[in-house]
Amino acid sequence: MPRYALLIAVLIALSILIVLIFPREGKAKASQITLGYAGEVQKSTPLFSLDYYRKFLEELKKPRYLVLNVKQFVLLSKSGWRAPSDRVTVILRHDCDNDIDIAFKMAEMEHEMGINASYYVRVRDERYNVLSESVSKKIKQMYDWGFDVGLHYEDLYASEYSTSRYNLSRALNLFKLDLQILRSIIPVDTACAHGNKANMTYRNFDMFSVANKSLEDFGLVSECYLSVLPYLRTYQHYWRTDNMGKPNDWIKIVQNAKPGQVVLLLIHPCYYGAGGESYDYQP
Repeated sequence: MPRYALLIAVLIALSILIVLIFPREGKAKASQITLGYAGEVQKSTPLFSLDYYRKFLEELKKPRYLVLNVKQFVLLSKSGWRAPSDRVTVILRHDCDNDIDIAFKMAEMEHEMGINASYYVRVRDERYNVLSESVSKKIKQMYDWGFDVGLHYEDLYASEYSTSRYNLSRALNLFKLDLQILRSIIPVDTACAHGNKANMTYRNFDMFSVANKSLEDFGLVSECYLSVLPYLRTYQHYWRTDNMGKPNDWIKIVQNAKPGQVVLLLIHPCYYGAGGESYDYQP
């Protein structure tokens, strides 16, 4: 009888080891590999990574897409142009909230692949100084590559980077100063409001209508919210953003779009450096 009891105890112990060890091993392997485009096994790619972004640009190179920056879309639309019915039109926009180095790396990739985008740069952020030699050199290079590089302004609403406190005349003067600073580096034709929260008394782009000012008064061709949205709404469209660090599978988003649709993508470069490993791209 003791002999049978010992055998039963050994079998129970082995069963427990199998349950504890093998599921964990299988789970670890599943999180490390995915199936690639052609069925090959490859390591998973975090959504918030430059490796993933390169895969996304490779998708945009396919003939089914027409990729435009904000300025191109606005100027074409003003001329009476309509998005092609046999392609997906993608408007590619980047807000450089607090990182210009990663933005430059993304622009390098886009330039290599012949893809254009809009980059909106702040002049009121302590995390990068547009007048420093290293930053201004990157901004000049992006402009020389043909990118739409514009002002990411925040002059009206009350924040740590705006001293206007909703004072309209002061906000307009700050806006002129911000344009002057960025225009000391490159020509600037476009602008895009920053930090438009739902609970704000006024959104930054409300500054123009409240002051009865036009974009032309400041020598601007377009402003993202004031110029793009009216044209965008004339199409079947959608708008996706990674605001507040929310990851998006951009590849699947554009793949799900239908020819004739216009897709506006707002991608913040600051999220595509370190981190994001928990969000895996799985084709």
